[in-house]
Amino acid sequence: MLAGVSDVRLLDVSASGKLLLTELEEVNQVMALSAVATTERNLSWLDQSDLSHISADGGTVLFTEGSAGQNYALCLRKTAGSPIVRLGDGMAQDISRDGTWALSVVPGPPAQLVLYPTGAGEKRVLERSDIQNYESAKFFPEGKRVLVCGNEAGHATQCYVQDIAGGRPRPITPEGTHAGLVSPDEKEVLARGGGKYLIYPVGGGVPRTVPWLTPSDAAIRWNLDGRSLLTYQTAHVPAHVERVDLSTGHRTLVKELAPADRTGVVNVFYISFSDHEDSYAYSFTRILSRLAVAEGVK
Repeated sequence: MLAGVSDVRLLDVSASGKLLLTELEEVNQVMALSAVATTERNLSWLDQSDLSHISADGGTVLFTEGSAGQNYALCLRKTAGSPIVRLGDGMAQDISRDGTWALSVVPGPPAQLVLYPTGAGEKRVLERSDIQNYESAKFFPEGKRVLVCGNEAGHATQCYVQDIAGGRPRPITPEGTHAGLVSPDEKEVLARGGGKYLIYPVGGGVPRTVPWLTPSDAAIRWNLDGRSLLTYQTAHVPAHVERVDLSTGHRTLVKELAPADRTGVVNVFYISFSDHEDSYAYSFTRILSRLAVAEGVK
């Protein structure tokens, strides 16, 4: 009998019965650089730490620890490297601009959208209405509403606006749209749909396409002036963060992101920047393999 805690795969068997095995180890980690630091810091907890967001001032990161229970763990940590604070369950989504609330999706069943206080206070569960699954959730800049992307039974994903004080989510994009991001003036939402990006008026109206973005672009956030976006190309190591002008499509390289040790790093994802781009955080996946020979296995 052969037992192990990692992903062990059989590659070959010799004539004498020896086994050639490979053991795969996959970890996700969170890296961050604050405005006052000169080198990135690893802020991970266990082996499946996935970033959600860095705060507006760059002082705090919110992330999910996938190896901390069935409903995951919502974790908060200072970019200076303070001890991890576990706020509750769920998959991390966003931090309010004033830093007082963290937004989380608890898988359930049923799935729930939950607000956790970052300090003293009680959690708040937002009304689910007919939404069965949540894809993402972000605060509006004023912190009184959230942009929720999810789907109802038998329907495709779309984006909704919901007041955190109470009330049902209200759809503002058609079915088949997801990954919504709110503009700084709160009047528009960027969302993906049908292999392209569109900008939808929050108050209703005709959307406009963003022809400069491709299906391989992942939007990070709007810039504060509302005239450009931060994006990166998925599946690239290092990840090239670019500023894309919404009027002209002109791209400017902002940063290349990858850990200093790139051994086994297969992707860089969940990139987040502070308001003034002087602090950032990201996640990456590292896969390492080891070869071994086993004898006497029955």
